[in-house]
Amino acid sequence: MARNSSRYRCEWQPGRAALEAVEIAERLHPHLGRQAVIDKLVLVGLSALQHRPWVPPALFGNDRDTWRLPPDLRLADESVPEIDPQITTKRG
Repeated sequence: MARNSSRYRCEWQPGRAALEAVEIAERLHPHLGRQAVIDKLVLVGLSALQHRPWVPPALFGNDRDTWRLPPDLRLADESVPEIDPQITTKRG
């Protein structure tokens, strides 16, 4: 599979429970790569936090670029918000 060079790269320092959740999700979905598992967890987590009752996002198949949030959680122009470069490049 070719890499998508238009994706944002961000640094993530998970807490112990989040890392454990990723490892469990990887075992439950061995056909997905780590980044796809993290993408799914973030999309499902946002949906679960915002919806009462919960509306699961459509995450069918293995192509992360086709996954979408429920319509009421999407940005109006379907674009990714600008990420502050200081946040993503900060080391320490």
